[in-house]
Amino acid sequence: MPEPQFVITVSYFVLAFVLGLLPGSWGLMGFVFLVPISPNLHGQINSLFSLAIQAQANAGIDLAAGFFLGVLFQQILRTRSSSTRFSKAHRWQSAIQFLPPWPVALGLLVITASTVLAVVRNAWQSAAPISMKGLLFNFQHFRPMGWHDDFFPLAEWMAFALAMAAFISVMVKLSQIESAQEKNKVIFLPLMLGIIAAGLMGIIQARTGLGLLESSLEFRKDRIGYAAQGFQPDIHSFAAHMLIGVVGLWGYWYAFLRGGYQDRGHSMQRWILVVAMAIAWVGLILSKSRFSFLIAVLAITIGASIYLWRNHRRWFYPLAGGFSLLAVLALITLFAYSNQSSFWMIHLLSQLQERGFASITAVGGIFGDRPEIFSAAIRMFGSFPLMGLGLGDFFRMSSNSAFSQSALLSVRGGENAHNYFLQTLTETGIVGSLALAFALSAPLWFARRRSPLIPAAIALFAVLLGNVYAHSLLVRENLILLSILLGLMYSIYQAEDLQEGRIESSLSSPTYTLKGIVITCFCGILGFGAFVEVYRSFTAFPFQYGSACFVPKSLTADGWSSGKTMGFVLPAGAHGIRLPVEVTRPGITIHPLDANLQIIGYRWSVMASSNVTWNAAGKNVIEVVLPNGQVSDGSIDAVLTLSTCYTPRNQGVSVDGRRLGVLIRAPEFF
Repeated sequence: MPEPQFVITVSYFVLAFVLGLLPGSWGLMGFVFLVPISPNLHGQINSLFSLAIQAQANAGIDLAAGFFLGVLFQQILRTRSSSTRFSKAHRWQSAIQFLPPWPVALGLLVITASTVLAVVRNAWQSAAPISMKGLLFNFQHFRPMGWHDDFFPLAEWMAFALAMAAFISVMVKLSQIESAQEKNKVIFLPLMLGIIAAGLMGIIQARTGLGLLESSLEFRKDRIGYAAQGFQPDIHSFAAHMLIGVVGLWGYWYAFLRGGYQDRGHSMQRWILVVAMAIAWVGLILSKSRFSFLIAVLAITIGASIYLWRNHRRWFYPLAGGFSLLAVLALITLFAYSNQSSFWMIHLLSQLQERGFASITAVGGIFGDRPEIFSAAIRMFGSFPLMGLGLGDFFRMSSNSAFSQSALLSVRGGENAHNYFLQTLTETGIVGSLALAFALSAPLWFARRRSPLIPAAIALFAVLLGNVYAHSLLVRENLILLSILLGLMYSIYQAEDLQEGRIESSLSSPTYTLKGIVITCFCGILGFGAFVEVYRSFTAFPFQYGSACFVPKSLTADGWSSGKTMGFVLPAGAHGIRLPVEVTRPGITIHPLDANLQIIGYRWSVMASSNVTWNAAGKNVIEVVLPNGQVSDGSIDAVLTLSTCYTPRNQGVSVDGRRLGVLIRAPEFF
């Protein structure tokens, strides 16, 4: 018998629940530390100690779920223990803490609407009905789920919902801390320690290959070693994690420069900050994520230029000139040694020099065929610009070559956009993208003073920066980390004296100004356009009824037909065919299944046809005979077409997400 395997995600849930129960800030700090290292922590433990620990996909969502329940349970215990001292109004106020600010709630509402739309249209495409049992089943079994499954958008929604749970947990925990300095410390200290741990892991991996998959060992291997991944599943996600240290921690550094961080504890934090930023640069280089490195340099350059121009203008021109000269000298040196070094940065310049900059496609090929993928995304967005394809449907729809107009994506069976902003725009449309952008930036719009929000805002910006030429937020632990930083920003906004134009007042006491009227009219027109687009989409390409079901296919290896099954070649001399079938789908008595068996001749002409309706589960037979005593010459086929497909996952029968028809035993020819 196989040895039982330890699944670490269960332990994550229990550990996070305990951390949520802890009073004070230590539990929150432990949670923040664990989230960005949880994607592949088990893999590194296995490599170091020769264990066989298993983990479900996106293990960090178990941390988010456990921590939220722990915080909720702690608040319930706290409220009950103080019920004699506090009024009902106070207990009600404690419950309200678990309600998110309305911009964030609006963002989740739009995401929910996009999810419902995607699941309904997927089922419509598949001609595969869904049931309440199927819905509950998929809530329970959202991991793992295939990219092409009708309910895959539900798995995406669960990630957003648990990110919301992490956001609320952070808000509740930070509400017990008064000053912005302490709030920043509670979040940034474990964040920096996590960056240091991941960076050190990346250094070990680069030198030894420890913890890397065999398929990764030869990828971009050069004189500085292997391509590091840290605790992330790939180099781009690791680079995105390091970008928080390279770019995102500058906001926290700015807070130190502004003063107020003078005690011994914060002095120690300053040293940790310096170490984290230094190791992050090393980790970013060792990740060998080319565009991540380039965008980090660009972001630092722009940020430093803005800071110097605003605060130290007399130093701007000398420093800008000096660094520009150094950059030119560095490029000249790199190009000069482009054929004499295996360092990945020099190799990149060598490729660019060899292929030239005249062709965007040639240069884009160096960066993973991004131009073709981006072009396909823009074309798909243009078909449904307001509400998009639906959350989580980019991968599924990109495999349709007639829709994406990309042979590359069709051959791959679908792909993500490698730009999370473009993928989000394509999936959720203008409506969803505006709602999410507003949720991320609302405190900056409404705050009377923005300076206390700068550390959290820049860290948020750094997380998003890792998604310009990649999609690290699809590693859902990074999405949860984004929600943690967003919770920090909202918490500081609500606690500090920043709310002259507070978010809540914009709802409670609306003013009928010209600006308000314009915004209302814009939202109304946008909403009406979105409704029309959704209504028409059910008859528009590629969302027509059954377009994913009635695709000619052969029988599967286990004997299942599809909505349209071919491959029944009548042998020479035969004048008919009989198919023994077994109908196993639930609800057949309520929704009978129509079947049509045709014999197809030259140029798809119908030589004979037979129709039958099945309204009971069990074994059945359908047959068709050539008319007028005709016999087959060995070149004619029989085609079985059904009125609907059957997806076991949609009905809550199993995790099988295929679009099936009926079970067919060996065909009989006569």
